[in-house]
Amino acid sequence: MAAKSPLQDLILQTLHHIKDLSYILPPKKRRPSSKEKKLSTFQKIPKPLEKPPTYSPPPSIEKPLPKVTEEAPVQKEKNTKKTIKLEKIPLVESNHSLSIKKHLLTINPTLPLTDSVPDDIVAKERQRRGVCLCSIAILVFEKKKKEVTFLKNLEKALTKEFLPTKLYDALPIEKANDWKSFLSAKSLKLVIATDHEIFTAKNLMKLYKELPSSEVKRKLLDTELFLLPDLSLYFKQPILKRSLYKALCLKIKTL
Repeated sequence: MAAKSPLQDLILQTLHHIKDLSYILPPKKRRPSSKEKKLSTFQKIPKPLEKPPTYSPPPSIEKPLPKVTEEAPVQKEKNTKKTIKLEKIPLVESNHSLSIKKHLLTINPTLPLTDSVPDDIVAKERQRRGVCLCSIAILVFEKKKKEVTFLKNLEKALTKEFLPTKLYDALPIEKANDWKSFLSAKSLKLVIATDHEIFTAKNLMKLYKELPSSEVKRKLLDTELFLLPDLSLYFKQPILKRSLYKALCLKIKTL
């Protein structure tokens, strides 16, 4: 036999040593068979569930209720209202009120100011009949839409440029025959009316005056009167409005 080389001896020794180390390695697990799997499923028993911990509230301490005392019923007071009679206080005109009047009259001399407050019945009657509280009064007899709008525009123009002007319904004053109180107003300076309407008012025509002079002056009682022609002329010929406005300007300047 041929002698073994030292390399061969080393290889054989290492292989023998590896075989001896098999006890150190863990044994290989064996796969269970199908029968063993079925048996293991039946043998598994579920564990019983643990009950959740129960919560017990803290013991309540009952406090004693306060004692309720019965109150005596409240007696309602009877309505003992006393009637108070108001007495009229006599008005005493002071120097201060006189100075205010003078100041107002210097601003507007045509401003209607009264020395005493009228009674309610008298004031209502005046309001119903129509009391003149302006400087220029325009009398309206027939309430036709075109004519009333024309006179309203004239009222605005005269108030803006000259003196306070207002339209008045003439029929209630004519029926009550209250022209004297209307025309005797201190502030009234001029009355404007249409000629064909004013001559139909019988009570008003009793106060009509015509004074002969270089220019014919017409008056109602002691107030100046300015007569307008038929207003349909101004609708047909609007140029005539200029001549009307000029004539009114000259008339108002002479007041």
